[in-house]
Amino acid sequence: SGMSIPDLPGEGGVTWYHKADETTQAFVRPSTERAELPTQIEFTFFNRSQESTSCGGWDLYKLQEDQWFHIGPYAHDGICENLPAGESESWTIEVAADEMDSNHEDHFPYLGGGHYAAVAGYGHTTSESAALVKFDAPTISVVPTDDVTSESDGDTVTVTAEEWQIESDDGNRGIVTLERAQTADRRMIAEQVMQNRGYRNLLAHMSSDVERVVLRTNKRTASKFDAETRRFQYANQAYRVWRNEP
Repeated sequence: SGMSIPDLPGEGGVTWYHKADETTQAFVRPSTERAELPTQIEFTFFNRSQESTSCGGWDLYKLQEDQWFHIGPYAHDGICENLPAGESESWTIEVAADEMDSNHEDHFPYLGGGHYAAVAGYGHTTSESAALVKFDAPTISVVPTDDVTSESDGDTVTVTAEEWQIESDDGNRGIVTLERAQTADRRMIAEQVMQNRGYRNLLAHMSSDVERVVLRTNKRTASKFDAETRRFQYANQAYRVWRNEP
């Protein structure tokens, strides 16, 4: 009530659960609209149109400073299943404000308090459908993983992950470099950073007297970064990041 909700990323329209009525062709209903963390929440997409939908997918976003930030999943499986008219499909997520030991397929640790949206996209017969949920949790900070060490040399910090020590073959190793920059073309928030091991270990070591952080890790972690420079903003500071060869 009384909230102004900005448009979600993408070109299509969005049908929100809190605006749905008996004429709404499709909507997402959450099992709760407010929860303390940790918890599990089920979101159910209902197809009340007269046609089957095409491929569907789910995504979780966080609303911060009137902007939506994608939390995950970062990859969707290649299975394509239509949802017939009159049927429903559910997505259950497990969420927590700190580290979590979970076997659940869709689990999201390190989520701070605030408003989130579960979004279902199901093809041409319906627009995207979404539901808001508010998580009661403290603000999170970016901290490194437990298995890294760091060494400073002037304004450069070299961070070494445990997997770098394990992988003796340079073909299985990777290096990622982060530097301060003047401009950026996108923003990141703490929840996004903490979902990504590479960004987490880079930004956690970027203090006020540091200009460059070099992360020595494995090929799997480094492969999530481009060889070409990408620019982003975090906590009002612009950065550039790229993958190096060992």
